[in-house]
Amino acid sequence: MLGLRGCQVWERRRHNGRSHALGYLEAIIRYVASAAEGISVEDVQKTIEQTMPEGDLLMGTIAQEWILLGELLGELRGEQLGELRGEFRGLQRGLRQGLLSGIKVALKLKYGPAGAVLLPEIYEIKDVALLQAVQDWIEVADTPEELRRLYQPLA
Repeated sequence: MLGLRGCQVWERRRHNGRSHALGYLEAIIRYVASAAEGISVEDVQKTIEQTMPEGDLLMGTIAQEWILLGELLGELRGEQLGELRGEFRGLQRGLRQGLLSGIKVALKLKYGPAGAVLLPEIYEIKDVALLQAVQDWIEVADTPEELRRLYQPLA
């Protein structure tokens, strides 16, 4: 006879061995569900529930972890996308400000006070590519009016 103490030790070993085996099974399920083509999560769940009494509990735990993993990946992607958008907007603003400063200097140098008259409407242009074109056109336009004709239909 084992006695009370012996029964407790035996039960603990049986439980530890069982939880250890469940850990292996869980690892196998994770591998199969993530690596095997043509095997759906439902296929894995059905097989586990048929072969193990605790299968539904195990699948619930794995499903919860998959859901959590999906949520975490979604959050990470959202953060990365937000950071990229923020960086892009910052770069666009900086580029726009630099172009406007360059255009202001170029207008004053080439056309004097007559060129400064164009600044308020040029400041309204939000498109960085158009501002780059305006800056390039200053070199070839002979008058402020000619420059205005080049960018006004596009603004």
